[in-house]
Amino acid sequence: MDEIGRESGPEAEARERRETYRRRDSDSLFVMGIFFTVLSLAVLVGSLWADGTKALVVNLFSGGILLAIGVGSVLYGVSAKWGKGRATEVKENSFQGGKEE
Repeated sequence: MDEIGRESGPEAEARERRETYRRRDSDSLFVMGIFFTVLSLAVLVGSLWADGTKALVVNLFSGGILLAIGVGSVLYGVSAKWGKGRATEVKENSFQGGKEE
């Protein structure tokens, strides 16, 4: 322990690095999800002015896919930040340096 009461050493540094990366990744996923969600809403609203059935189908399909990606990214970013889900486990295991234990 150092003078402030925090753990020190390589394990503590690796743990802090994992936490920093996890926060950064979850924030990036959240922002990217918001972007895709807003973009999908613009595409879906734009489908109201589609000229023909084919354009309407393409707009609805692409808007739905973008919406699914956006909502999925937001939910995954939130769960990675505040939950102990699969994203955290993968990040913790990725710092093993490729060594098999």
